[in-house]
Amino acid sequence: RDRRSWYNMLACGTTMTYEAWDDSFKPNQDWNHAWGAAPANIIMRKLVGVEPAAPGCERLCVRPQTSSLRHVEATVPTIRGSVEVSIDNLPGLYRLHVTVPPNTSARIALPVAADRFKLTRNGKRLRAGRTSRKGFIDAGEVDSGSYVFEAKY
Repeated sequence: RDRRSWYNMLACGTTMTYEAWDDSFKPNQDWNHAWGAAPANIIMRKLVGVEPAAPGCERLCVRPQTSSLRHVEATVPTIRGSVEVSIDNLPGLYRLHVTVPPNTSARIALPVAADRFKLTRNGKRLRAGRTSRKGFIDAGEVDSGSYVFEAKY
């Protein structure tokens, strides 16, 4: 909450990111500067888990890392259209709603640390494999459309 924080930017009344942490550091700054928006990129790629896997977002990887957050919703813009993501992270259930834009495919991985789980896509049971990343299960690749993945454990 000090002057060198995003919290301070909000407290100063900006609705976008400053060029510097505070007017006291740079009095002639603008209120919309790319460097300060870096957390938005990190949130979409790491927390929500939407990352390009091929040029032009022809293929995506959706691998959320929500930790203890109970609910997350995001719209991730890509050159091919928006990826809509909604996550419910509840005791014994991890639910991912994802909409993949046209002319795009996505590899889906869910963060499930349990050894025993039941995985479904749109209510139909799936066989899932482990990924190379510990704590994730591979829910397969999907084409454009809307899907609901559930891992119950």
